Parts: sequence; structure tokens; C-alpha cells
Amino acid sequence: KFIKRDLNELISYGIGIISVVSGTSDQETLCTFVNELYLKRSLISIAPLLSFADKNTDPFSQIVSQIEHQLNELSKDLNENNETLENQVKEVQEQVKLQAVSKGIIGLRSGINSLDEKTGGWQGGHLITIAGRPAMGKSVFAIIIALEVSTTEKVLVFSREMTSSEILKRAVCAKGSFTMSELFSGSITAERLGDFNNETNNLLNHNLIINEHDYRINDIVYQIRRQAIQGLGLVIIDYLQLLEGSGFKQNDTSALTEITRTLKQVAKTLNIPIIILSQLNREVEARPRKVPQLSDLKQSGSIEEDSNMVIFCYRPEYYDINDFPNGDDAEGMAHLIIAKNRNGRTGFVKTGFSGNKAQFFDLEESYKPNNLIDYTQSARPTDLF
Repeated sequence: KFIKRDLNELISYGIGIISVVSGTSDQETLCTFVNELYLKRSLISIAPLLSFADKNTDPFSQIVSQIEHQLNELSKDLNENNETLENQVKEVQEQVKLQAVSKGIIGLRSGINSLDEKTGGWQGGHLITIAGRPAMGKSVFAIIIALEVSTTEKVLVFSREMTSSEILKRAVCAKGSFTMSELFSGSITAERLGDFNNETNNLLNHNLIINEHDYRINDIVYQIRRQAIQGLGLVIIDYLQLLEGSGFKQNDTSALTEITRTLKQVAKTLNIPIIILSQLNREVEARPRKVPQLSDLKQSGSIEEDSNMVIFCYRPEYYDINDFPNGDDAEGMAHLIIAKNRNGRTGFVKTGFSGNKAQFFDLEESYKPNNLIDYTQSARPTDLF
């Protein structure tokens, strides 16, 4: 009875407001104004988190993540007005126009042109997995990408695998005149120290941030959002299995599932590409050719499910195999196998590889394969092998 009475009063009140407003435009203005008041009042729900933050036993980064999550939920209501079909059509028109002008490469470049031609570059909102067995060059590939992108965009690298010193030494090898043997075995001469200082100083021209401390997913998300405030082009995480989820009692599979789902959501929300490096399980070693496939992704099927793209680093030379399954010479070479590509072609790209120089690189034009094989989503690159 009382609910019915209150509802009738509310309807009468609404009709009364409309009756004193003339014209459709005035009604739209009024609705916008009321919606603004609603959103502002909704901010009150966040007040307890701020008021009692000093009594909250959760880590600081987790409290900030909770606040950001609530703010993002409120922002959804504000952004819904922009998610019209007209705006979405205009957005896709701009994307295709950019593809036409840039010959299909609309994302950030990897530093390997033959790979970019297949992938279209690293695109905003995408989660990309680069996977392989140990010593296949995953970290080297990640450094090549970071150096390429950081010349024009800010790149944030999370490294649990290597220290910042190890990363920078590899970066100097990749871009300069030094070898891994010189910098890691102590064979560098005193006369070469000046050259080393000059080449390391050149790295200051790159907008690169190396974080070797944060490994919990909440801390990582906090740092990504923090850096994104002033613009962020790319995130690289080395590597997935060394991260920790937010729960204390999670097993490895549930933790990895949480991590990949969270990173995928962050990539979409901030419209940036996130690259994660991942180990593969030991089943690869039992095969004669040691060729990886999607089922080898370690511990969790969510890696494959959540990734827009999965790329394997494969170097048969490491296993003392002299050629690739398609007959190409394997000495000093690598295959980057695009095993999953949600928006494009799968297949493989043959590149040069130098472990002593920490380099993946495009081959000379005369040595490039004349016809890289294209694969549909249903035909995996391993079908060739």
C-alpha cells in the first residue's frame, strides 16, 4: 500500500517537472543534469574506503585497485552515451582507413618487419603471449620489442626473470657493438669502457621503465594504471608463471586464470597492448622435432583463451637439429610461429637469431622466404610440421 502510494507520488512529481519544461531539447538537458547529479552522488559509495583506509589491513596497492574498480564502474554509466552505433561505425572506418594508408600495419611495430606484415603490429586492447621453452629467446625478443616501441611510446617492463642490469646489458648488445661474452664473462677491456658508457647513454633516448620488484597482480595493475595516467604505449611482463594472484590459497591454475583475465581486462580498459611471456611444459621435449603447440602452454588453458595472439619462439639449432621441418637451414635462424591470431593470419616467420648479440632480426631480402604459408584459424602451423 505504502509502496504504491510512494510510486504514485513519484510519478506525479515527474509529470509535474515535465509539464513546466518546454521543448525536447530542454528535456534532454534536464535528463543530462539529473544523470550528472546521480553520478556525483554515487561517489559517496567510495567515501568509506577513503575514510577508513588507515584501518584497512589490505596492502596500499590493493586498496587503490578497489577504489579504481569502483570508479571504473561509475565511469561505465558516463561512457554509455558515447557507445552508439554511429560512433562505433566511425571508429571502424578510421581503423580500416589507417590500414589502407599504413599497408595493413596499424599497431606498434615489433622491430621485425616480416612479423609485422603478418600481425598488423601490436594493437591496443590486445593481450599477446610470447611462449617457448627455456633458451628459445623469449626475453631477447621482448627486449627487441621494448627497444623498438620505446623510441616513440612509453614502455613498461615487469621483469621477474632478470634484473634491470641484465636487461640493459642485453639491450646494449642488441643495439650496439658489444657481445654477450664481453659483458657477461668479464672479457671487456678497459679501452672499451668509454664505448660501453656511450652506448648505454644512448638508451636514455628510449622511454623505457623497468620494474623488477612488483610481481603480485594487484601491484602490477596499480603500476600500469599509474603510468597510463601520463600515457603508456606498451606493457611487457617477463614472465607469467613467476607472478602471483591476489588470493593466498589459490593453486597455480586458478592464479594464472585470474592473472590472464585481469590483464586482458586492463588491456581493453586502457586500450593498450600487453605482452606476457610464458613457459611451455616439458611435453615439447618428447617430440622428435621439439615443435611447440598451443596445448603446451604451461598450467592453464586460460592463456590460450584470453590471448588475442600467441607466438612461439622456436630454434631447432638449440637441440642440435640442423634444419626446420620445412627444410630451411636452422643455423643462426629462428621461427616465430604465430599459433593463434584472433584478427589475422597464422603461420610462421623465419628470422635471423644471434644469441651472442641478443638479437632477432629480419633476414636479407635475398634470403627471405618467397611465399610464407598462410593458415586459417582452423589450421594450426603445427600441421606443416
